[in-house]
Amino acid sequence: MKIKFSFRANEEFLDSAKFYEGRVVGLGKRFKKEIRKQVDLIQTHPKSAPLKYKDIRVLAIKTFPFTIHYKIEKEFIVIVAIFHTSQNPDKLG
Repeated sequence: MKIKFSFRANEEFLDSAKFYEGRVVGLGKRFKKEIRKQVDLIQTHPKSAPLKYKDIRVLAIKTFPFTIHYKIEKEFIVIVAIFHTSQNPDKLG
């Protein structure tokens, strides 16, 4: 299945990578690489992450304090959020 990023998820991804790169040179690149690796895993095994909300699956990132929230549609897997775990989950709604 093809992967699509929502506007929100793409912004969260880019903003977080920029933040990490500003903290330590190369850390933003590592963040991007890890997220892409996990997105590849989602693409290969879309049902591997548990359902957390009605139709949203959540995959925890082991090396960064983030989760990837996604849903499986007919033709696509949509990444709906790249979410920092310190944030209030109510912000997802």
